[in-house]
Amino acid sequence: MLTTTPAQEVASNQISATPFELLLLFNRLQSSRVQVYKDFETGFALYLNNEANADEYQALVAKITSLFSSLSQEIQDVERLLKEGNQALLGQLVREVQELERQKLEQTVKLQIYKVVPNGAALPFYPLKFNITPQTETTFGSRDYTSDIEHLQSSLEDTIESINDKLAEIQNELAELDSTE
Repeated sequence: MLTTTPAQEVASNQISATPFELLLLFNRLQSSRVQVYKDFETGFALYLNNEANADEYQALVAKITSLFSSLSQEIQDVERLLKEGNQALLGQLVREVQELERQKLEQTVKLQIYKVVPNGAALPFYPLKFNITPQTETTFGSRDYTSDIEHLQSSLEDTIESINDKLAEIQNELAELDSTE
């Protein structure tokens, strides 16, 4: 059975949607993305605590990747529909959230790699290797990744704050649209 998403239905003119409805759809998709992140973090914590083995974590990474991809595609549909509906500002806000979410995912994965593989080598189930260069060494010559992890964690927190700022802008736009409809 072939199913379509709400964004696909709007895109194919099966249903129509106002900018207000598109932003509500975006909010639902964003909430789903937040839940996927929570599942990803929970799975990683289980893996770090040896409560999940590498195969189980690899399966989770594959599932999470698929979910992120689907959500991203739907959000791109919402962005496009907003822009096509003469709502370029709203479409741009959605685009900015998408870009920040991409940065957040990249930073999250890098942070996980730092925590699991000290030399930054790719884990067998991550599709790419990040260039992770340690910034400090201990007096015995071994690498200390503490400052790298702290820096990356700080960058991740900044990215999350930027996402929240953009989401607040979208909420303001949604409230304004609600008062005019």
